[in-house]
Amino acid sequence: MTRNWFLLIAILLPFYGGPVLAGWAGQPLATIPVFAALFLAFLLGTGRDLHSKGNLLAAGVIQLALAGLCYWLGHWLATAAEPPALPIWMPLLITACATAWGVWRLRGWAARAQRVETLLNEAPHRIEDAERRARDRNDG
Repeated sequence: MTRNWFLLIAILLPFYGGPVLAGWAGQPLATIPVFAALFLAFLLGTGRDLHSKGNLLAAGVIQLALAGLCYWLGHWLATAAEPPALPIWMPLLITACATAWGVWRLRGWAARAQRVETLLNEAPHRIEDAERRARDRNDG
């Protein structure tokens, strides 16, 4: 369990930290859609089912909002702390590396989670069927 939390933090901290750093460093607003695209690439790479246009569009809007929120969090941080002097590529590279690592480590997790959910949903019915068959054998 601890390993899973470490993995989650190790991926998400640099993943969302990139836009926060970009906002903190006062980088252009044009970086926000790039971060949103990286966020969306992460979702698609880990096996999220976003194949319909509506799902993809909704996910894109949500990722754009998340990237903007992280950016503005960093922008707010710049009012409280001295902004770092970072090249424009550094926060993007941090998030891109976190995206690549996350996709590599978590690829297929959505499909596995769906299979587990299906199994758990079917379990009561299978147990009832097994109990019914056992009763039928005992009665017959």
